[in-house]
Formats: sequence, structure tokens, C-alpha cells
Amino acid sequence: MRRLRAFEDRYKAAAQPFQWKFTTSDLDELLARLDRHTADHHEECSATVAA
Repeated sequence: MRRLRAFEDRYKAAAQPFQWKFTTSDLDELLARLDRHTADHHEECSATVAA
């Protein structure tokens, strides 16, 4: 527990705010890509099972 507290103290002393670079548009694009990938993978699996 002491090591965890020491880490917390060091982190709080060094931590600085930062600007996010990942926008909501980036998230929308990523989710759309994942949806396409999932749909493609699902179709491939269905075709394999049907064969």
C-alpha cells in the first residue's frame, strides 16, 4: 500500500493537463470501420458454415 501511495504522490506532482486529439468525428469513423469489419467477418463466417 505504501508503494501505491508513493506512486500516487509522484504522479500528482508530475501530472499535467493535455489536449485530446481524438475527436468525435474520429470516433464516428472508427465505429463505422468496426461495423464494416464486423459485418464482413460475419458474412465470411456464414458463408463458411453454409458450405
